[in-house]
Amino acid sequence: MKRLILKKLVVISQKNEEARIIEFDNKLNIITGQDPDPDKVTINRTGKSLLIKSIYYSLGAKLSKYTTNWDNLKIATMLNFVYDGKTYVIYRNKDKFVMHYDSKLSFFSNISELRESLIDLFNFKIRMPIKKDDEAVVYAYPGAIFMPFYIDQDKGWSGSWDSFSDIFSGNWKQEVLLYHMGVRTPRYYDLLDEKVELEIKQKENKRQENTLNIITKKHIEKYSNYLDINIDLDAFAEEMAGLTYELNVQMNKRNEIKEELVSCFNQMREIEELHAIAEKVYNELIKDVDYIENEISEDFIICPICGTPHENSIHNRFNIYSEIEECEDTIQRYFEDRNKIEKQVKKLTDELKSVEDYVSKINEILERKREKVTFREVVVAEGSKSILSELNDELTIIKNNYIVAQKRLNEIRKEQTAITKEGKIIIDTYLEKVKMYFDALNVTDISEADLKKFKKSFDSGGNDLPCAILAQVFAIYNVSIKFSRTVSAPIVLDAIFQQEPAIEKINTIWDFVLNNQPVDSQLIISTTEMHNRNVEGKIFRLTQERGLLNTSDYLEEKDNIEYYKNALLQWLKVKNKDDKEEARH
Repeated sequence: MKRLILKKLVVISQKNEEARIIEFDNKLNIITGQDPDPDKVTINRTGKSLLIKSIYYSLGAKLSKYTTNWDNLKIATMLNFVYDGKTYVIYRNKDKFVMHYDSKLSFFSNISELRESLIDLFNFKIRMPIKKDDEAVVYAYPGAIFMPFYIDQDKGWSGSWDSFSDIFSGNWKQEVLLYHMGVRTPRYYDLLDEKVELEIKQKENKRQENTLNIITKKHIEKYSNYLDINIDLDAFAEEMAGLTYELNVQMNKRNEIKEELVSCFNQMREIEELHAIAEKVYNELIKDVDYIENEISEDFIICPICGTPHENSIHNRFNIYSEIEECEDTIQRYFEDRNKIEKQVKKLTDELKSVEDYVSKINEILERKREKVTFREVVVAEGSKSILSELNDELTIIKNNYIVAQKRLNEIRKEQTAITKEGKIIIDTYLEKVKMYFDALNVTDISEADLKKFKKSFDSGGNDLPCAILAQVFAIYNVSIKFSRTVSAPIVLDAIFQQEPAIEKINTIWDFVLNNQPVDSQLIISTTEMHNRNVEGKIFRLTQERGLLNTSDYLEEKDNIEYYKNALLQWLKVKNKDDKEEARH
């Protein structure tokens, strides 16, 4: 897994010609509103969230919520980062981007163009949605690249991974998490692509086969009086043999349908017997319940049905009620199963009639006595046989294509199964980490079932939910650096102390974060107060309300800002000119 390390962020207000420069530590960064002077009051609204949101804004990710003054400031950004040991600068102005790498500038006129570049750069090959009969397969937007490692103060602590709004709903979020963990791989999606394509081809093969079978059947029905006309005795014998073979095929098919019908009727008889037993037992149990409720004060109850004495206990009454529920479930399933069987019987009956009609047609051809053959009949017969031969050739090609495609589909399923087995090891490692981190954070509002399989989110309440999310982020990161092949992004936690926790919980969270920061990870935390903690890393103190940006930082970076801004404007002019030329031609 290749590391992405943030080096420097410049947040720019082009409207006010102000900026803020933040140079990050490679390991730990704390952004706080607490003044180092203990006599000064700690204030909020100092720009912590705006600063953090600007990181992802720079990278083209769409945030679920921006700060209230975002539009008024007309924010532009410049972000320096190191990825896989190489240095990059990305400048964003509105929805236009400039990426600077290795003395070369790359320009992007919208987020979709940038997305294609980031997908290749970060090897983020997840593709969704991929499902049967769906050809609209798309790559993920930038938010998915950073989703598991950024928790936004406005939306992120709800447990739904809602910090970004450019991640589609449905299975997207879970797929993104599994991809980051290494459970899903680029090869997995290559196989899914191929599988979807093959399934579409198989559907078309089946459609063509059915169409040709219908055409063949209609042709035989229309020219049945001519199909046995043949001036060549050898050819005639071969033709009769073919008809006989087709008759045998249809007879076998008819027998198979009849066997299925017998099976359906047997199933119907079985469920009717089971239904009758269930109703009988149900009625007896109801009588038992009525009797018990009337004799509730007795220590022992004599069964009114069989005369057996039973202890009048809660356990026995509970068993009776449980048996009543089982009877009710059995009775309900009877109607559902009966409906299914009746539908299947109707379908099989219709198929049987169709096959029997076809068998009759073939028998008519085989049993028809030869009459005097006219020249016209010979011409029609030869033409009809020629058409049938071509139809059979086409059917053979389609069936062969179907067999080849089905063989490849079976191979794909085996390879997918192997990938799934490898993924189970990763899931088990993740669950062990989650449980260990839950213990460290004292998360108690959690079901044991939630720790036995992968879930994209937990249902904990109160202070336990933010702690559960925190544990999940750290667990996913640790698993990712071990198993994944995509980007290792910084862990960024905005407003880490949620739900106004007690000081004991605050200390627990501080201890967890500082003691369990993954090796080689970059961690960025925002908090209103430091709670008397001394940390080894950079502390950025934003102590002026709505005073994040200033003129001096803008002047310090002015040359770089102007350089990228002018380069982007020049590129847009050339692009606009080229677009007009292309439109004219």
